[in-house]
Order: sequence, then structure tokens, then C-alpha cells
Amino acid sequence: GNRPDISVRYVAGPGAPLWTERSYEHMARAGYTKNSDVYACVSLIATTGKQVKIDRQGKGKASGDLLIKAGGPSFIESWLSYILLAGNAYVEIAHNLVGVDSLHLIQADRISPRLNREADGKYPEVDVWRALHVKGMPYPIQPEDLMHSKLFNPFDPIIGMAPLEAAMLRVDAQNEGATLLKSLLQRGFAPGWIEAAKDSLWDEPQVAQLKERMRQSKLSGEELFLENAQYHQIGFSPMEAGVTEQQKMTKRDIASVFHVPPQLIGDTETQTYSNYQEARRALYTEAVFPLLVQFRDDWNRTIGIPYLQSELTWDRDSFESTAAARAEATDRVQKLWASGLITQNEARRDLE
Repeated sequence: GNRPDISVRYVAGPGAPLWTERSYEHMARAGYTKNSDVYACVSLIATTGKQVKIDRQGKGKASGDLLIKAGGPSFIESWLSYILLAGNAYVEIAHNLVGVDSLHLIQADRISPRLNREADGKYPEVDVWRALHVKGMPYPIQPEDLMHSKLFNPFDPIIGMAPLEAAMLRVDAQNEGATLLKSLLQRGFAPGWIEAAKDSLWDEPQVAQLKERMRQSKLSGEELFLENAQYHQIGFSPMEAGVTEQQKMTKRDIASVFHVPPQLIGDTETQTYSNYQEARRALYTEAVFPLLVQFRDDWNRTIGIPYLQSELTWDRDSFESTAAARAEATDRVQKLWASGLITQNEARRDLE
């Protein structure tokens, strides 16, 4: 009669949280392929950026023609997607005796740098890039034959850091919340624990048998009930735990990492901007244009000037939203000039 009461508790999941491995493949699978908000942000930026009008006239003709030959809009879309998901975008420059023959985007996890260990400088230098063929065979790429674009990484001067990596804590939490909700819907109840009756006496073989039976019931998806036992709920229900509200907050956090107004990816409750048109303009100015400028500058530095003697250019006003903003600015400046508040030269500078 001095034996303690036996309590059998059910605890869901491991004792410590499990986070997605910080590699391109794992983050892309957990983020882009399994998280709708990450997919929405990346695809929105990429599909918007590919609409830019490439200049194929004058000094930019050679660069524009080569970019169109490489795929044009689809090439820009893939480049934007890679740099958002991996923090790096790699373009192999295949050339012949005449000039550049073709351009090939390399998947971010299929290329790595080999550093020059004998360099005299204080900073690491890439001796050669090691890429993998589609059949898995490695082959070298010289630095001058690769257009490497990267985002800032505080821990690596060579390899960039992906915005997706900064969002992965939120991505994991959101994915886990969705998995929990689906599990609860399938099981029909919240996790709990079963406590034996107050005056029950259990010996060790009985406790071991019960634990084994509980383990088997979990694996088979069955529900285990005990006679003369009391069921207690543990933790909170999805509504009490605020899982749904947390999903909304996570959506906004992920959108902020990619500089995308959350209302453009389905968050209709938060109207950060007064109307949809302003949100679209914010998408261009904060998310799309900075990356397009980086693409243009990296192109001119590694391809346009060295190989083609032609600088890549495009018209920012080719986007409908920015064209509308440009028209409003032009109308405002014209009115100021007509009223005599600014000079003709000041008006010209404002419109440049």
C-alpha cells in the first residue's frame, strides 16, 4: 500500500526543437517547396523582375542580344530566384575564339570555390571554381569565366547569405504549426496524458507492458483507453495556443525579410499601404529594383565590358506601376515650372 501512484504521460515530439539544416537543398525544400509564403515572395519578385524591358539599341545592343539569346525574361527570373533562395547566383560564361558563345546558370549547391592558399593578400582569393556536371562529374571554372553575384554575408567574404536563411526560424515554426494542425485534424483531439486511478497498484511488468502498448498504438494510429483512468489535456488547444494568429504574424515576418508588402501575398488584415498601387510601387523600389541593379552591374563587370564592350541597360519605366508614378511626378514638375516656382533647369534635374 506504500507504492506511489502511476502516471503515464503522453508528450508529442522530441525534447529539443529540430531546425532545418542550413544548406541550400534543405532550406529550398523546407522554404520554397513547402512554405507558401516563401514561394509567394520569391515568385512575386522573380516574375515581376523578368518583365523589365531589355535595351537592344545603341551601345547596349550586344549585351541585350546576348541576354535574349540566353533566355531573356526566364534567365532573369531564374537568377532572381537563385539569389533569393541561396544568396548567390552563378552564371558560367562559355566562350569561343569569336566571343561569348552561351551562358548557363548553375544551381547553387553544384558549385564551390577552391581558395588560393598561397595568396599574399590579407583576404581570401578564389583560385578556381569547382562545378558539378549533370552526371555528377566535377569540372573547373576559371574566375574570369564566371559571373558570381552574391548578397552580403557577415561571416564569409566569398559566399553570400540568402534572405531565406534569415527567415528559416519563422519558416520552421510556420511549417510545424501547419503540421500540428493537420495532425490534430486527423487525430481529432489535442495531446493529453492518462493518469491511473488513485488507489491502483502497478508493478514494473505492468508499467512496461503499458508503455509498449502505448508505443504500438501511436505507430498504428490507434487510440488507447484504460479502465478506471482519468484523461487530462496537456498544453493548449490550437485556438488557445494562438496557432492561427501566429501563422499570420509569421507571414508578415517572412514578407518583411524579402521586402515584400504582406498584403501582396494574401495578408488582407494588415494594410501597410493605403492602396494596392502603392504596395506594388513599394515592391518595385524595395525588392525588385535593387536586385535588378545588382544583376546589371555584375553583368557589365564580368560580361558586358570585358567580352562585349557593351553595357547592359534597361528602362525602369517599363513597369506599369513605376510608369504611373513617373507620369505623376512629371505632371507635378510641369505644374511647378508653369507656376514659376522652379526654373527649367531645376525641372529637368527633378525628372532625370
